[in-house]
Formats: sequence, C-alpha cells, structure tokens
Amino acid sequence: MALLGSVPEAERLHAPGIGEPPRAPLPGFVRRGESAQGAQGTLAAARARRLTASKRGFVCRPRLVRRLLREHDATTVLIAAPAGYGKTSLLLEWAARDERQFAWITLSESDNHPGRLLSSLLHALDALEPLPASVAETLDALDGGAPDDEISKMIETAATVVASMAFERHPMVLVLDDLHVLHSGDALRVVGSLAEAMPPGAKLALGSRTEPELRLARLRGAGALLELGANDLAMNAYEAHQLLLSVGHSLDRERIERLVSRTEGWPAGLYLASLSLDDADEDSDAERTAGDAKQISQYVTDEVLGPLPSELRLFLSRTSMLDHLSGSLCDAVLGRSDSARLLQKLASGNLMVLPLDTGRTWYRCHGLLRDVLRTELQVQDPRAAAELNGRASEWFQRCHETDRAIQHAVAGGDVDRAGRLLWANAADYLMRGSDRRLHRLVAGISEEEMARCPELTLALSHARLWSGDLTGAEHLARLASESLGSQTTRHDPSLEAALALIDASLVRRGAAQMGSDAERAYALLGEASPWRGPCSLLSGVALHLTGDANGARGRLDEGVHCTVHVAPLVESLCLAQLALIDAEAGEWEQALERVSLATDRLTAHGLDRVPLASLVLAVSAWVVGHEGHADDAKRHLSMAIQLLETFDGFVPWYEVEARVLLARASIRLADVTVARGLLAQASRHARRMPDVPVFRTWLDDAWAAIDELSAAALGGPDALTIAELRILRFLPTHLSFREIGERLHVSTNTVKSQAHAIYGKLGASSRSEAVARACALGLIEVSIV
Repeated sequence: MALLGSVPEAERLHAPGIGEPPRAPLPGFVRRGESAQGAQGTLAAARARRLTASKRGFVCRPRLVRRLLREHDATTVLIAAPAGYGKTSLLLEWAARDERQFAWITLSESDNHPGRLLSSLLHALDALEPLPASVAETLDALDGGAPDDEISKMIETAATVVASMAFERHPMVLVLDDLHVLHSGDALRVVGSLAEAMPPGAKLALGSRTEPELRLARLRGAGALLELGANDLAMNAYEAHQLLLSVGHSLDRERIERLVSRTEGWPAGLYLASLSLDDADEDSDAERTAGDAKQISQYVTDEVLGPLPSELRLFLSRTSMLDHLSGSLCDAVLGRSDSARLLQKLASGNLMVLPLDTGRTWYRCHGLLRDVLRTELQVQDPRAAAELNGRASEWFQRCHETDRAIQHAVAGGDVDRAGRLLWANAADYLMRGSDRRLHRLVAGISEEEMARCPELTLALSHARLWSGDLTGAEHLARLASESLGSQTTRHDPSLEAALALIDASLVRRGAAQMGSDAERAYALLGEASPWRGPCSLLSGVALHLTGDANGARGRLDEGVHCTVHVAPLVESLCLAQLALIDAEAGEWEQALERVSLATDRLTAHGLDRVPLASLVLAVSAWVVGHEGHADDAKRHLSMAIQLLETFDGFVPWYEVEARVLLARASIRLADVTVARGLLAQASRHARRMPDVPVFRTWLDDAWAAIDELSAAALGGPDALTIAELRILRFLPTHLSFREIGERLHVSTNTVKSQAHAIYGKLGASSRSEAVARACALGLIEVSIV
C-alpha cells in the first residue's frame, strides 16, 4: 500500500482523456505521519507536476467532476469501470477542484491482510482529524501485527470510532484506489464497515476495475451511495474531439462520432486509436483504424485479459464470434454446461462483459474486446473458429433467428449452408421489403463462391430484381442456371421455378411469354410455397395486358388469397391490379375498396416507402382522385413519383402502367405539365413491349384527355381545336402524315389540313418550326412518340 501512491493507469496511457492536469495546487493531500496542514503544498505540488508531465492526452471531464462536487447526500462514491476509463485521473481532477481535504491510499496485494489495511486507514484518518486517545492502543496493536482472531473486534472498534469522528468543520474525502486488488473477505469487510460508518462531512471514494464484493444495498437504498460506471465514464463526441486535438488530430464530426461508436467511448481505446492515426492518413476511415490499431490490441491483451484466469480467457476467446452471449447459446457452441455461471462471474469481475437485461440472461462483450479476441482466434485457430461459427448457426436456426444463423454460416465459410438458409427464407425477406437486408447478410461472400451455390445466387438474383437492378438480377440468374446445369444430382424443383420466375419478371420475350413463364414456375411449386404469390401476380398481369380480364381476375384473386398475412407487398400489388381492372370496367366503388385495402396493408407493414409500392400508390392516386378525394390523390401521386425515380429502368409493364396511371391522376388534378412528362416516359418504356397493343390505347386516351384539357384552357379566335392538338402531339415524331392518320383513324388529307392550320395558329412556316413554338408554349414535349 502507498499513501498518495503512484498512478499506474494514468502513467501507462499518458492519462488518455481522463482528466486535465490541475492548474492549482491539489488541496489537502496527506499521508501517514503528517498533519493535514503540514502536508498541503509539497505533496499537492508534486502530484500536479506529475500530471503536467503527462499532459499529452489529458482531457478535462467537467460533467463528471460536477456530479462529484454537487453530491452532498452520499457518504460513499464508487467509481467502477475497466482499465483505461480514467478512474484515477477523475479522482485526481476532483481533488484538484474540491476545497475539501483528501487522503489517498493506493491499494496493493499486501492490503488483503485486514490488519495492515485497517492500520493504514486509521493512520490516514488520524492525519486529517486526530483520533481519540483510546484508539492509540488499537493502532499500536495493528502496527505490531494483530492476530487474526482479534481483527473482527478491531474492525468493530474502528467503525465505532470513525462514526464518532467530527468532520463537519473540516470536511474530507478518503480515496481508496485500485480496490479491485482486494479479494480477502476480511479486507473487504474492513472497507464495507468503513463505508457504513462514514460520519457527516466525510466521504469515502472507491476506485475499482471490478464490481467490489461489498454489501452496499443499504447505502444504495438510503441514497448514501453515488455510483459511476463505464457508461458514465465513456467519452462523448465533444470529449473525444478534445482528446484528438490534444494529441494533434482534427477529424470532422461524422468521423469522430463513428470513432466514438466504434470504441463505445472507451477513453483508452480513443487515445490509442489516435496514436494509430500518427502513421495513417487522417482522411482514412477512423472507424476502421480504431479496430485495426495494434496498440489497442496490446492494451486489451495486457490490461483486460491479462488478469483473467486462463479458463475465463479461453471462454471469452471461444465465444468471441458471438455478438451476444447467453448460457444456453454458449453451452451449445462450446459443448459445456456451466456457461451461465462463467458469464455471471465475468460480468461481476470484468466490466467489459456487460449484462443486457435485468435477469442477466444475455450479455455482450465490449466491441473492441470482442474484436481483439475474434481476430486472435481467427489467426491462431481458423478451423476452430469455423466450427464454432457452424454450431452457432445451428443454434440460431433452431431458435428461428435466421439472420444470425446466416451470418454465422458466412463467418464460418460455409457458403452452402448460408445459401440454403437464405433460399429457404428469401420469399419472406423479399415480400416484406427486406431485399437490402438480404444483401447485407451475404456481403462477405465472393462471386466465385456464389457461383457454386445456386440457392445463394437465386436468392440474390431475386433480391436484385426486387430492388430494381435488372442487369444484376439477370447476371446472377445466369450463374445459377449454369450451376444447376453442372449438378448431376437431382435438385429442388423450387430452384427451377425460381429461374422461370426470373424469366417471367424480366419479360424477355413479351407479355404472352411472361405469362407462360409464370405459369411454368407456378406448376413447379408446392401448394404452400410463398413463391406462388408472385407467380399469380405476373400471370394475372400478363392476362390483363393480353386482353383476358376475367382470367386476370382469377389469377390475381388467387394471388391475394395465398399471400394474405404472409407477403403484404405482393398482396398489395395483386389488390392494386384488381382495382385497376375494376376501374377500367367502371366498377369504381369496388376499385376504391380494393386500393384502400392495398395501401392500408403497405402502411401497416412499413412498406409504403419501398420502391415497388409505387404502382400501388399510382393506382390509388387515379382511383381516389376519380372518386373526389383530391388531397389523398395528390399525396399518393407525389409519393409514387418519388419512388419511381429510384428505379433505373424497371420492368417495362410496371413502368408503363405506373406512369400512365399517374398521368391520368395528374390530368384529373389539372396538372398538364406533369402528365405530359409521365406520358413521354411511359411511351419510351412501351417500346420495350411492342406486343402489347393496349399500351398504345392507354397512351392515346391519356393524350386525348390532355388535348381536351389544353383546348379548354386556350382562348381567342386562334385557339387550337381538340383535333388539332391531337395532330400536334405527333408532329415531333418520325411519323408521316399518312402514319399519323392511321394512328388517329383519319385520312391523310385531314391530317395535312389540320397540320397547316396548326402552323398558321402558331405563326410557323414548317413542321419543325411549329414543333419548336409548341414546345416553348408547353403544349408538347419533343420526346413524345
């Protein structure tokens, strides 16, 4: 033991971010044999000089010091956190800013003898406030080495004496630092008795790396205990910024916040990460730098793992691939039966293992500790790491936690297992709008590894398709097809169905073939397969586009039936298609009912911002607008347009349907400019499916509605007629007058005479000049077909 002993934690780290060097003398430090008055000055100045010598890396912690200064009710302060959280330096900074006298004892292994510990405590208190003469005999006995059987009586006597001491006139704080070195029951009983006996005006401050085995419940219940833990001592973004500045680095706020998140605000981790920036580009990813710092790894190994028994260190190493820990999970992974006990022991003895619930069922390691252990295991025993990840994957699969089961299969290098798990759950991911999550799960697998696993490539192909990446979907489907073709054993028919469904979705050979591919996929699937929903949707769309409205209704109704409560996104798309067919047949009331149900389903499942929801919103904008709900129509119109813009050329039937419907909604809302732009885009997508004549009908009808709206808005004797506006729409195209007449079912002479009338009204002498004048007036767009 040493009164006013060294500050090993601060010195080893150059006190990283754990207290600013005091600018004033430290008041009231005393040691055995000196009076409080005589000890002030020299010892305080020495302490200040030692701190100033290690100025690099100091950061003031005023928010913590204020809590310590403002706490008046607590007679005991417990600061418990792992190595590197700045406990010692916080105590020093508190002492530098507090007017009270401080007595400081840095504990050591020898203080586990209760007599020695009790003697030092009483001598420290005597230096601050002279003890009664009756205690002198006790002190002499302790100094002479009292026998163990008399220690209990002396502890009681000392507690009584301490409780009777008067510190009201000269308040004091007794600091016991490095309390974690005490493991003797009698020594801990000395500290516990002292805590309970502290008189008014006195405060006991305890600094420890672990939760001390003290009975503090009574103090806690009485409000006499102030506790600061790792969460309290963790640095925030501002403190991290100050720390980085103190060592010569300046990062922007975003990178500082990432670094704080990565280190969980651990001061030692932040400081050591800043050292790694000395040899790195400061523009590099600070988050990655923190994880790779050799200094952090060495510090964790020496200071956090070093004191642990070999059994506990091995346990932590073998479970390091797990983000969260429980007794049953660790037992399954390690093949043992006492993991719950070990976790409880680690959580109480090493504060970098943290409980996640009040029942202490689940725990987690500090992120940097886990990463150090995980890297160590991967380097030293990669086969064991793979095997342990495999067991974890099996456990999570049994618990129906698919994400984690896949993640551990990927981490263990078992691509086939990851692929099987992914394919078995791909429909659930995609039809609930989680395609991005699916991509993240397998982000670490190379394309070469993917190519050998058709389940994996097919799942990712569908994910690319649902996110709008048609090129990526087609590429992965080709890899899956090649992989299936090279296999000699019989494979799952659902994989063949998945390939057929990709063909149907990409619409490579027109609407009729799209329907055939969807039906082929449907036939290969079992009755309970969730993929039957998308098959019914595509088959129903194909029937609708080729003129079989009744057949389309049947398939879409089946799609709703097999996806209800299972695949809300596909269910909503089927309902929207049925609403479209209803509206075209004049059944507006039923259309409104269906589209309202579709949008409600999207909203209820948080899918109204998924790009594939744009078609549902487009149908809704048209139908609710027709039924007089202008505000809802405008809202869904705006949302659908925003979502459509996230696609970079999606499947053509979807693009045409959505844009034509949005144009119809815009026309009803008298927004001709938006309607023209949407129809121009729909015309371009319609070229990709020339076998669908209904597209031309939809476009012509929509343009005719725009012409009528434009004619009604024009005034004066030179206003263009509706017939002339219809001709004007085709003037920017390559079509001849004869071909325009065929499109509009009028003669060539009629087209020619109306065209010349247009020239005259626009003051133009040629077709190109008329087009330029009409574009300037906002009557047409040159990209229209």
